[in-house]
Amino acid sequence: MDAFTETPSTSASLLEKVLQHAPIILFAVDREGVITVSTGSGLGALGLAAGETIGRSVFDVYADVPAVGDNIRRALGGEAFTAQVEARGNSWEVHYGPTRDADGAVTGVVGVATDVTARRRAEAEARQTLWFLDAVIENLPNMIFVKDAAELRFVRFNRAGEELLGYPRAELIGKNDYDFFPKEQADFFTAKDRAVLDSGQLLDIPSERIKTRTQGERTLHTKKIPINAEDGRPLFLLGISEDITERERAEEARQLVLDRLRELDRLKAQLVANVSHELRTPLALIMALVERLLAGEGELRSDLASVQQQARSLLKLVNDLLDLSRLEEGRLRPDYAEVDLTRLVRLITEAFEVLAMEQEVTIVSELPEALRAEVDPDKVSRILANLLSNALKHVPRGGRVRCTLRQDGDRARLEVADSGGGIPEDLRDRVFERFEQLHAADTRAGGTGLGLAIVKEFAELHGGAASIESAPEGGACFVIDLPSRAPAGASVRRDGAAASERVVATEIAAAHGAPAPARPAGRIEATGDRSLVLVVEDNVEMNRLLCETLAPAHRVEAAFDGAEGLRRALSLGPDLILTDAMMPRMTGDEMVREIRKHHALDRTPIVVLTARADDAFRIRMLREGAQDYVSKPFSIEEVRARVRNLLDLKAARDLLAAELKSEDDDVRALIRGVIERDQQLESALETARVLRERAERASRLKSEFLALVAHEVRTPVTSLRLRLGSLERSLARRPPTDGGAITLDHLREVRKVGAAAGRLYDLVDGLLQRAALETGQLQVERRPFDVRSVVSEVLDEHLPAAHRKGLQLRMHGASVSVLCSDPRVLRLVMTNLVSNALKFTTEGSVIVTVDVEDGTHRIAVSDTGPGIPAESRDRIFQPFEQLAPIVHKHEPGVGLGLSITRDLVVALGGKLSVDSMVGRGSTFVVELPSTPGSPDQVAPEARRGC
Repeated sequence: MDAFTETPSTSASLLEKVLQHAPIILFAVDREGVITVSTGSGLGALGLAAGETIGRSVFDVYADVPAVGDNIRRALGGEAFTAQVEARGNSWEVHYGPTRDADGAVTGVVGVATDVTARRRAEAEARQTLWFLDAVIENLPNMIFVKDAAELRFVRFNRAGEELLGYPRAELIGKNDYDFFPKEQADFFTAKDRAVLDSGQLLDIPSERIKTRTQGERTLHTKKIPINAEDGRPLFLLGISEDITERERAEEARQLVLDRLRELDRLKAQLVANVSHELRTPLALIMALVERLLAGEGELRSDLASVQQQARSLLKLVNDLLDLSRLEEGRLRPDYAEVDLTRLVRLITEAFEVLAMEQEVTIVSELPEALRAEVDPDKVSRILANLLSNALKHVPRGGRVRCTLRQDGDRARLEVADSGGGIPEDLRDRVFERFEQLHAADTRAGGTGLGLAIVKEFAELHGGAASIESAPEGGACFVIDLPSRAPAGASVRRDGAAASERVVATEIAAAHGAPAPARPAGRIEATGDRSLVLVVEDNVEMNRLLCETLAPAHRVEAAFDGAEGLRRALSLGPDLILTDAMMPRMTGDEMVREIRKHHALDRTPIVVLTARADDAFRIRMLREGAQDYVSKPFSIEEVRARVRNLLDLKAARDLLAAELKSEDDDVRALIRGVIERDQQLESALETARVLRERAERASRLKSEFLALVAHEVRTPVTSLRLRLGSLERSLARRPPTDGGAITLDHLREVRKVGAAAGRLYDLVDGLLQRAALETGQLQVERRPFDVRSVVSEVLDEHLPAAHRKGLQLRMHGASVSVLCSDPRVLRLVMTNLVSNALKFTTEGSVIVTVDVEDGTHRIAVSDTGPGIPAESRDRIFQPFEQLAPIVHKHEPGVGLGLSITRDLVVALGGKLSVDSMVGRGSTFVVELPSTPGSPDQVAPEARRGC
């Protein structure tokens, strides 16, 4: 290309091109302000064309832009300058320069205006973006800091960093880590910073310790990021730090909770083992003695059969708990035997046919001629027995249960199907969970929720599986899939047939008992007044016992579930209803609500029997219309008294209503109001009394389980003790005969059974006391009383036991010692301490000393027993702890007595301590404040009454 040569013509051409295309305006005015030059493409933004304004006054053309006129005058004054001008919606950068003649006089102004609108808008947007980023960084909860790459000095900090480190930003900016942190820590930070800048890569530091000014040592999760120039040179280091101190502490707390849960699991397994040990001994004694008595003849056979059935129900519960404990510990193994599954299934289904006939249910078996398999016959029997029992609970009268067995390759498939309501697909996995029942805890068909869990566990123990399908009959079909052969190397017995028969005989008897006793007659006539009492109770034995208890004084009708109870109440119009709380089809509280909807029954007194320990349920029953409740186990005389009192009150109200029937409507309305208020007052008073108890509910599953176990254990124990008491009194009234049906040996054996049942009741009561303490349901009511009187009563009760062991049992101390506390709770404390001392003392004495010193009652129980090693003294107050292993136990107990005693003393606002010397005995000391303490010493529940 030829070299470019600038000439006047080429310069003019270039200028013309620039003016045509660049967003500028070239202008000139003379000294009078007349425009002499006006050209350039920028004129279009002002609504003008090139040359359009030549010859016109600049002051007129831009009259709407005063800054233009001001700047022209300034330039005519001889000053050259640059100014920013806003004209007609655009921004302009204008350069003004005066023109002069040969003498230097100003002859005009020449200038160039550039349209900078786009640049100004970009600058404004950039400022807005920077402001937004600053606001975000300033308000982030994490610490944000920036260091320069050269000297690693802080150039930026946000508010979170200022608050975390405890230094004002003014002190931080321009300084480095060595100005604020220990050298070792500053070296660590600096090394990490240099590594990030040298590598040019982000560095993630999950955990680093930092010492702050005001918050001590904190733990941070930090990310460090290099900020580089376009050529790759590091300019800055950006740091983002999150304070994770509280998260670390929460994780540590979570780990502690997990460790505690593992410890609780260990204690639970130990509890199950201890309970099983203690329950099996009295149960074995009961069953052995009863079987001996059953061998005789006479009218006692019915009562003894009932006792035997209750004992078997308890034994089934114990076996279930023991099996679960062994499964948890991995100690349960199949005892394989070669059996004919067809024969085994047939024997078990035949055993259930009597029970099915009573419920008007048909059992159908579809079995092959023979099916040989290597299984544990005891566990397969338990599987089938639990499935059949479950099916009969949920099939309505007139329903059908099908049991099918068939070979499926090298496996056996067992099906138990029913025509009940079925199980939704989304709930089928839950039915195999322990203690799980798909109905509410009150709407029940019996059981603790262990049966189907054991089915699944036993099936899997064989290497099989348990599942649920929809049955062609319309209900649920439980499918058990089992291998036909034992695992390689397993020992297999070959006496399978005999084993099967023994299993059936024991399993069916223990798990489900003999056929249910006959229901009491629908009506029992009274020998006394004509009041009609309706008894609603699903347990046939308890229903019969209640009817027989009330029959001497009242007419009695019986119903066996809530729905039948409602129907009979509407048809009979009873004077009083006595109902259980937990029943199938319709629960007791549901029946109460339905009854209160009918005007004819809205004044009928209702008494609720309940084995539930929670106060919320009892309060709800009272609010919904029940007049009273009775807790299981109960006294027969208590039931009679409560029924009689409520019937007397109803009779008085009925008489009052009859006498006032002739009065006008206003008087009748007033009387109804008085009676209703009376009822409300009774309910409110009862509710107020119950609300004084501490009521802190545990978790839903624990609460439901306690309610279920309380019902399952208390109901048979109550019936067992009442029947034994009746039996003992009946035997005592008859003269002994030699060789006859009734002998003194019979009486002594019945008393032994009663003693064993008492031990069983004490154990269950101890477990429930422990549950009440753990859930905060223990009620403490304080009043003044004589401590020596309570202690003396306890010693009198234990004198026979002391004499049998040849021990002295006596009390020392002041003649009268008044204490403001709860005598009932203190009596439990002294009973536990004195019985514990007598249990472990074989010779010598047990001495109780009562004295008062500095406003504190001090009660000491001293014995001459073996003493307690120093290293074991803290353990004895832990629940389920015993100094001797189970296999070496000589004394009964599960390790709850001293734990409960300590918690009871604490509930009274006191403390329990022990002083002991091995070989010389122990002294347990109870210290209680003589008067209620200050609010920070004694809980509010413990200060009531004094």
